[in-house]
Amino acid sequence: SLRKIIRETREEAEKRFVGCFLQFKDLVNKNWQLFFPNSNLEIFLDNESDPLTSDIKLRISSQKKSWRNIIMLSGGEKSLVGISILLSAVELAHINFCFWDEIDSALDNQNAMILGRKIKELSKENQFILISHNPVLMQYADIIYGVTLNDKGSSQVFFWKLEEEVAN
Repeated sequence: SLRKIIRETREEAEKRFVGCFLQFKDLVNKNWQLFFPNSNLEIFLDNESDPLTSDIKLRISSQKKSWRNIIMLSGGEKSLVGISILLSAVELAHINFCFWDEIDSALDNQNAMILGRKIKELSKENQFILISHNPVLMQYADIIYGVTLNDKGSSQVFFWKLEEEVAN
């Protein structure tokens, strides 16, 4: 009957969603802990009895800081919440191509270095194009492209293949 098909389809969708969500939840916390080793970023379903329509919430706990609300986070910390979620999505879904524009703009050098290492690790299976002004993050690139004005006032594109530079 049609009701049986709908029920079975919904049950299968819930099963798949919950399985994927649990993996994603673990990855988000693992990636958050790269930046904040003594804290947890927990994503959870607001209504576990109906996961397909439930809101997804965040909870951050730390031994060092007292975060009660995401509003209390600094700009860099808020960015790292988003970055942890994005990195986890790339890991889980095996996205082949990512184009991120100044994802590191609110990060200090230490966190830019951690992000660079993680992107370098993920770049074994995914391709990344990053727009950044941060030399700390740039050191993890394979190729750097730049645009500058030449003496005549027109744009000039240049690039460096960093692996060749290191080898020479």
